[in-house]
Amino acid sequence: MRICLTTHQFLPDQKAGVEIYVYRTAKSLLLAGHEVLVFTTRKDLSRKDGSVFREDYGGVRTLRFVQNLFHEDFRASFNNPRAEACFIDTVLSEFRPDVLHVHHLMHHSMSYPALARNAGVAVLMTLHDYWLDCPRFGTLRAHDDEICHEVVHDRCARCLSSFPWRNPPKLAIAAGAIRWMRRLTGIDLSERLQRMYRKSKSKRQYRPPEQDEVNEVVGMLAERRKRVFDCLVPNVQAFLCPSRFLLSWMRRFGLPDDRLHYHPYGIPRPAGIPRPASVTRTAEAREENELRFAFLGSILPHKGVHVLLEAFRLLKERGVRAKLAIHGNATSNPSYGEGLHREAHALGVSMSAAYAPAAIDTLLRNCDVLVVPSLWYENSPITIHDARVRGIPALVSDLGAMPEFAPDTRLRFAAGNPESLADAMASLVSGGLDDLELTEMPPSPEEDLASSLELYEQLVR
Repeated sequence: MRICLTTHQFLPDQKAGVEIYVYRTAKSLLLAGHEVLVFTTRKDLSRKDGSVFREDYGGVRTLRFVQNLFHEDFRASFNNPRAEACFIDTVLSEFRPDVLHVHHLMHHSMSYPALARNAGVAVLMTLHDYWLDCPRFGTLRAHDDEICHEVVHDRCARCLSSFPWRNPPKLAIAAGAIRWMRRLTGIDLSERLQRMYRKSKSKRQYRPPEQDEVNEVVGMLAERRKRVFDCLVPNVQAFLCPSRFLLSWMRRFGLPDDRLHYHPYGIPRPAGIPRPASVTRTAEAREENELRFAFLGSILPHKGVHVLLEAFRLLKERGVRAKLAIHGNATSNPSYGEGLHREAHALGVSMSAAYAPAAIDTLLRNCDVLVVPSLWYENSPITIHDARVRGIPALVSDLGAMPEFAPDTRLRFAAGNPESLADAMASLVSGGLDDLELTEMPPSPEEDLASSLELYEQLVR
């Protein structure tokens, strides 16, 4: 079969869970003898907005649509004719897939499923977050960092006034100059300019919108929701949910129950013998050794890394023997990352930059407990499952789907509460990791592939 995997971002631009999972899926499909195309977007100010270029990433055929977010209004964030034209020309007409497996449509257009179905292509969608319901990156977190336990468009409209759903026109002018410089000299200043913009954006103060602005955005949000249910939902034949929590949310959102499927991520097994699920440490061993905690993921406020650092500070004040390592990419919010680097250095915490997917095994083997301090309704963090197949417990916030993957209450803490996290960490240090109940093993990539292919074949018939 010819299978197109569509996602908002892809390696090596972003190395978060969705990107890693899509890459692993593409490799599995290729090894099984199928033709695969990853259709994704890239922000690149040195290239013309809407242009397309082809790459091979790690043996995966990749088509990148340049999306610099120079939108005229909010509608273009979900209904983008230029993206649709590119999808028709390069995916439907050139690649001619049998299956379109959507992993994310942010930076694309919600019309892709309808366009694909009209061309006779089978369509399914894996839901990695809550983006169909929440336009703020699908995180269900508002501008004031409060969790949205339900989506209310009046509140969304106030939230979106501080949400960077587009780049400003001034940046478009600068991008034109950068393109000319690249053509004439070969020098590419786009990444430097983008970093400067991200840094200034992260320092920007929230400005409460006027009521007229709120009313206008509420109308656009109503259009967005209508687009979901009139255009996208009728043309997606199956929605795959990697967690039961997300499936339940999407059922309440209104997705058809008969098209919702629980489909956990397939996770590669480590080479060699995995660590035991329970690690026994005597009192003498605990006296000599420090428990090693680690965070792996994007360095963003909703990931809660600042909560982890504050909890570690409390541990040090209590005299608890422990180590902490933080690994992740902070380029999306440089000011936040810089602040964390200063704090980590003062606490003696090692903090490294973005890592390649191939490094996950080494990073996890150098820790005893993975910490996932997220401040949003996580769906099914890949790092939790990568840790699980190595017998490493994950200490998680009690939000969203994460308790599904930490059945032992000793491995949960109150989200956003450094004291609660410090208590849980100290308890693991003093009590050891004996007899912790870990979640069931996730499926292997082979099992995931077999399940996906069975569904593909049903839909193609």
